[in-house]
Amino acid sequence: MWSKKKGKFCVQPTNPGKKKKTEALLGVMSPRYLLYMPTHEIKKHIKLFNDLVMDNSKFIWEIEHDADANTRSVTICAKDRPGLISKIAGVFTLNNIDILDVKVFTWHNNIALDIFKVKPPPDQILEAEKWNRTEKILAAALSGELDLAAALQKKRT
Repeated sequence: MWSKKKGKFCVQPTNPGKKKKTEALLGVMSPRYLLYMPTHEIKKHIKLFNDLVMDNSKFIWEIEHDADANTRSVTICAKDRPGLISKIAGVFTLNNIDILDVKVFTWHNNIALDIFKVKPPPDQILEAEKWNRTEKILAAALSGELDLAAALQKKRT
């Protein structure tokens, strides 16, 4: 099955550098990820990874409206580290974003690709602002600027 998928990633021979880079990246992806993920999603994830590397960010994310208007898919590409999932979940909790499902993948180059299915923010009129604020809070939590445990404790009281 994987060989069929791999054929869909053929890059035109006019760009051998890109082909070599893509093949190297496919080589560090876990077998479970490669078997589970549709080709068009893998291509989107490769773009997220490339953006992460180019931007030298703590993380890159993409938020998509699902066919079901009541859910969003949030794909996060980040350098893997201890506590990454818990920090992401904590930031979502802090922002009243309910997690319905998560798929967690770690590539062999120490990249985490986490795909969350979430309920959208409660106030969908200001949804873009909510996601922007959540992104800033996640960046602060991942950099250590935000004491997430204290912020969550404050939210509970």
